[in-house]
Amino acid sequence: MRKISLCFLIAIGVLSLIGCASLNSQFNSGDSIVIREVLPSTSHLKLGDTVVVRGQYTLQSQPKARLGLSITTSGPSRPTAVSPASQMMISAGSGAFELECTIQQSGSLHASFYEFPGGSSFGGIYFADVGY
Repeated sequence: MRKISLCFLIAIGVLSLIGCASLNSQFNSGDSIVIREVLPSTSHLKLGDTVVVRGQYTLQSQPKARLGLSITTSGPSRPTAVSPASQMMISAGSGAFELECTIQQSGSLHASFYEFPGGSSFGGIYFADVGY
């Protein structure tokens, strides 16, 4: 896999290399997700590519959550299977993560917190447009 540092890309202004949109995040007080690395199998993040995302999280608003990497589409889409590598269970506090997903449809790549044991998203960061 080709290693692309998101901080490096922002610094030199070549976000178009991987089709990144502007970073868009929204969190409960005390919660955060920081993307440190985006490692796509190609430089274009196209359909069929695999992407590994590494970063750090802080969870303070809830005792437990699921941290997931996924793609949100802007139009009609088909159901996709959730890979175990694209999510992890976390507890309140801070830690590092590495999540992986395969791009199965075009959309916006994001890392988000989800209520545990099951439920809605309560914060996340959108960081790349993929599959176009």
